[in-house]
Amino acid sequence: MTIETTGGNVTLRLPANFDAELALSAPQGAIQSELPILVRGKFDAHAIEGKLGRGGRSLTVKTAHGDIRLLALPPTMSPSPSLARTESSAASAPREQPERAEESSSPRARPSLRTEPSEESPPPSRRTRSADTGEAITLEAPLVNVNVSVTDEYGKAVADLRKEDFVIYEDGVEQQITHFASVTAPFDLALLLDVSGSTESKLSVIRRAAQAFVDMLGPDDRMAVFAFARRVYPIAPFTNDRALLKQRIQAIRGGGGTAFYDALWYVLTEVERRPGRRRAIVVMTDGVDNSIRQPWLYPTEHTFEELLARVQESDALIYPIYLDTEYEMVVRQRRESPMSYAVARRQLLALAEHSAGTLYRADTVEDLEGVYQRIADELRTIYSLAYSPTNATRDGKWRTIRVKVLRPGVRVKARRGYYAR
Repeated sequence: MTIETTGGNVTLRLPANFDAELALSAPQGAIQSELPILVRGKFDAHAIEGKLGRGGRSLTVKTAHGDIRLLALPPTMSPSPSLARTESSAASAPREQPERAEESSSPRARPSLRTEPSEESPPPSRRTRSADTGEAITLEAPLVNVNVSVTDEYGKAVADLRKEDFVIYEDGVEQQITHFASVTAPFDLALLLDVSGSTESKLSVIRRAAQAFVDMLGPDDRMAVFAFARRVYPIAPFTNDRALLKQRIQAIRGGGGTAFYDALWYVLTEVERRPGRRRAIVVMTDGVDNSIRQPWLYPTEHTFEELLARVQESDALIYPIYLDTEYEMVVRQRRESPMSYAVARRQLLALAEHSAGTLYRADTVEDLEGVYQRIADELRTIYSLAYSPTNATRDGKWRTIRVKVLRPGVRVKARRGYYAR
């Protein structure tokens, strides 16, 4: 059985004679147990592998932000017949099927599960899941998560705001903020590099700029690198090994078509596999997907409209760095039209604005001086807010979000809304 959540404490109440192979992970919290665990390898307060009793069944518990507690059931208490029970108003779990409930009187019955929201940690995502062969738990948390970046007039992050300084509106109606966290936290950064034929003249700029981003990583930050032309290519996995990242970046070669929409879709999928951390995508591109001018010749798996809708629902910030190749491709080579570049610039701006990121422009490495550190500072100081919407109807319609900060002279960036699915 696997139990996984992006936020909140997880408490398992187990019989004293419970047997299981354990894998517990709480990277931002602690692991506590009233039951004796035979630990394999070195003890770690944030990650434990071992077994209870004689081992046997597999039990994996992961919480990205929160603690894990294994508590012993009193000898006179039988385990709860339900597979999962939540005591948070922000979560619910399905009842166990009747044929499973009949097994509850057995001392080998599965434990009950209780999830508790943590005020100190970012709240759980709107939907989390845990699954394993034969057993599954789904936690529904009708919370809307909003990561907010606040900067002063000079672009410096404002880090001393309190919960009372924020007001959130959904479709013009003020919402009650139920979760608030202001922490300086490590982040995951995905670099997506356009190495198609249209950016071939900019490849040296792309390499040097990408390596400059590597240099700004903190000790707990992680970076992955992807390149794309007609296809997307994973270059380096999420790591803080600077030497490896620079080596892989230097080895990148270019050429081919431009499948920008599909490449960004792929990278969004990859970063969303790593819940519980600040997430951002820096994409260096001219933005000209081949489908803009000749969709019949270069079919794309995902349209821009589909991509933008997904970005609006993601909590990953997107920072497009626009590489201007218009003169080379339109005037000198006559391979593109001015219209394609006008559309590309509008689309890059939309991706930045709808994800609460920023669009930058670079023709030389010098154009990016200060940008690396500005993005890093912004990612490390983000306010995590959440609310339970007053309109709880899941009708699939768009809900507009507006965040107001009660301090003059600041700039606020947050997601613009979500689809109520």
